[in-house]
Amino acid sequence: MAKLVETKPSKPNPSVSLSEDELEAIKNWKVGQKYTITMNVELTRLSRGDIFMDEKDRTWDASFKILDVSEGGEVEEKEEKKPGVNKDKIAVMKKKMKEYD
Repeated sequence: MAKLVETKPSKPNPSVSLSEDELEAIKNWKVGQKYTITMNVELTRLSRGDIFMDEKDRTWDASFKILDVSEGGEVEEKEEKKPGVNKDKIAVMKKKMKEYD
């Protein structure tokens, strides 16, 4: 019989909203594409969970004031490695096989 495992729900990724006044480049960007932006921030708040929580459940939380934003361009999608045979490994094995011939 399968054993049930309790898991914590995952939190959504943090998000940032910017206007064209704050980052002009966004007017030429396309929804669904990935871009790199650089932000200079000032830490304005840092806290660590509720003191009445178990120590293991207390996580750090921070707030930032965005001081400056600049664009880094479109992110190139990395080719996803497919599971399977490693060509370099095959080449090494072939070389070793020749040594034993």
